[in-house]
Amino acid sequence: MAVFSNVCDLIRDRDLGGFAIAVWLVLLSFVSALIYLIERGKGTGERQMQTVQRMQDYETQRIRSVAGVSSADEISKATALYESGVITAEEYGR
Repeated sequence: MAVFSNVCDLIRDRDLGGFAIAVWLVLLSFVSALIYLIERGKGTGERQMQTVQRMQDYETQRIRSVAGVSSADEISKATALYESGVITAEEYGR
């Protein structure tokens, strides 16, 4: 599991070039996995958190695009309709 996690982290790391990734993959064994975790362990968590944050941001944008108009926009539209006399006070209240 640690080796798989490390390989995934290597692929996500944008600071490493292709050659460095290839070298890490060749040297990656159970012993080197321990060395890798000691050497790069802090960055692993940070990159994972960045990935989670990007996924959350994407989902937030997707939900907003599907949801359409915000509540504030709906209220301002209803107020404009009420003030222009298109809807009644009862309709405005709903």
